[in-house]
Amino acid sequence: MEKERTSRVTLHLSKTIELTVVMDMIDDVAEEVFDTDVIQRLEEIENAEKAVQLSRVRTFWLLWKRKYTSNTKIKRAMEEFPCAPNMQSLTDQLQSLLCVEDERLIDKQFYVNKRAQLTTETPIEIDKRRKETDIYITAKKLYNDLRNHTAWQPIDIRSLVGKCLTERCTAVKSKYW
Repeated sequence: MEKERTSRVTLHLSKTIELTVVMDMIDDVAEEVFDTDVIQRLEEIENAEKAVQLSRVRTFWLLWKRKYTSNTKIKRAMEEFPCAPNMQSLTDQLQSLLCVEDERLIDKQFYVNKRAQLTTETPIEIDKRRKETDIYITAKKLYNDLRNHTAWQPIDIRSLVGKCLTERCTAVKSKYW
């Protein structure tokens, strides 16, 4: 009987040990599977999060790039403003900006502020006026030089009427001689 008891106890203990070892192994495997599953899931979530962030950054980058290129195009276009020649003359453009009866407009010129003066003359008119001014100044200088020169020297009759006298004299000589 004792053998039976020992065999039963041994059988019972071996089953219990076997059960605890199997349960420990199952727990270890389950823990390992759970860990790998959780780690894989977390990695997938992290990869998905990075993909979403990259997608958002790409969207914001493309929006910024479009806005920046449009701003630079506008700035370049404004530097070359107006893009096409205007059909109105400069005077008409300025008069459309100013009132026609504006008291600031005097002799086709007006002051934008205390120092800056703006004119409604065309560049051709300005160039013509400058040339006329240069000619007037030169003529005035020559006239003043001539007055100063003749005022201090006696009249040179020979140079003034000499040619005319010699022509008349030769004509008279040839007629009578």
